[in-house]
Amino acid sequence: MGKVAKTVVIASLSAMVVAAVPLATAAVVLGESSLYEDTYLAGLKLKRDLLKQKDRKRLIFIGGSSLPFGLRSELIEKELPEYHVVNFGLYGALGTECMLDLALPYIQDEDVVLLSFEQNKQTLSSYFSGHTFLQAANDCKDAFFDLDERDRNAMLGAGVSFAQEKFSYWSSASKPQGDGAYQKRYFEAHGDLVYDGASSNAMAERYDPNQLVSFDISWWEKSFIEEINHFIDEAQKKGVKTYYWFAPINQKSLQNLYEIDDYCISLEEKLKCPILGDPHASVFDEGYFFDSNFHLNMAGANNNTRRFVRDYKAELGISSKTNIEVMDIPPAIVPEVEEGDNSDRDCFVIESASDHAVVTGLSEDGRKRNGLTLPSTEKGLPITEFGASTFQNNSVIESIRLQNNLRAIPDYAFSGATNLKRIELTSLNPSTYQIGSHLLDGTDADIYVSKEAVGRYRSHYFFSAYSSRIHGY
Repeated sequence: MGKVAKTVVIASLSAMVVAAVPLATAAVVLGESSLYEDTYLAGLKLKRDLLKQKDRKRLIFIGGSSLPFGLRSELIEKELPEYHVVNFGLYGALGTECMLDLALPYIQDEDVVLLSFEQNKQTLSSYFSGHTFLQAANDCKDAFFDLDERDRNAMLGAGVSFAQEKFSYWSSASKPQGDGAYQKRYFEAHGDLVYDGASSNAMAERYDPNQLVSFDISWWEKSFIEEINHFIDEAQKKGVKTYYWFAPINQKSLQNLYEIDDYCISLEEKLKCPILGDPHASVFDEGYFFDSNFHLNMAGANNNTRRFVRDYKAELGISSKTNIEVMDIPPAIVPEVEEGDNSDRDCFVIESASDHAVVTGLSEDGRKRNGLTLPSTEKGLPITEFGASTFQNNSVIESIRLQNNLRAIPDYAFSGATNLKRIELTSLNPSTYQIGSHLLDGTDADIYVSKEAVGRYRSHYFFSAYSSRIHGY
């Protein structure tokens, strides 16, 4: 885009935002493009730029975060050298329709599009987060103009909260920081994530119980299916072939594998594009996942890439051998046990397993306390989890401190805790804790972390949904 065009874009965008929010807020929303440049969401600009390069036939994958975690594009290009691969998957919270809208203007004749959406209610809907989009598009503002009117209005509605977030960074002379895999620097030239730390399964129970997977066709909203089919129609007009290809699924999270065939029959009746490959093959052993039921580790990404190549070769009638070897399940990550504060041990009921311990509830004394620290260890074993009902509907407790050995925090864990004001997390690394999308449902409490870790938590893939309720101490 030339300087004149850029000037027109920014001027038009400024007028659009100013019409919706006060001038001061618009200035904050539009300013400081580099603020989020190191975060995972900043990968949107890289992926947009890849879509704009139209030098040869392309395989374009569109979907959520299972794509950057689940593909090795270089391997695909070695097996299918006539294609260039573009991995246009980023984050389910942006919204699937949003990713389709951002991709449609840049697909071209001879491209092949693979729609690959996580088997998740949010992803298979018209969901869109204006706040998340503003973070992702902070340094590629022309993306605003590819949104449909509904999402553009939602984005504008998030302007005030986004401006407040940016102002909080400026006032503290800080900026959002990536953590672990969730940094822009780990995106390679095709849009894949290449992070050595994603070497094996890092989840407490080797799956995320907050994110159970089901083959439930009712998850597909009618309006969402209409939007998908509109995209398929528009792609066809451009000479583009579209397929639906199932995203990888952690078998330990799956509730009804036996229903997959009926599900596929229903899906084929609704979508205007064919399903590529065998959906059963999208279900992988839990040992191939990293930190969610859809994010593969490095070995899993290799095997998932092999699955695609074999599926696409079969579709094209190519009989050549696929030279991507199957990788074995890597050993699970065993976190180091950290000593911590066990002064409130008598306030909890704790059960021990072979290699860890779990808090199952509060003792009589614990139910009377307004401030509690979850113990760090029990008889030398790390306390990695607590039951979802431990703090629910507790009208006494005001503050909870959760330590570094903890690995999983259940959804709705604080629901009904009417006096709870403070949930303190001691780890400087947000990836320590496995959380879901309903962490703070049913409570007015906010999250408190060390001041130096606030930026990492607010911009973290999982914690960013709670960014406005994360504070430093």
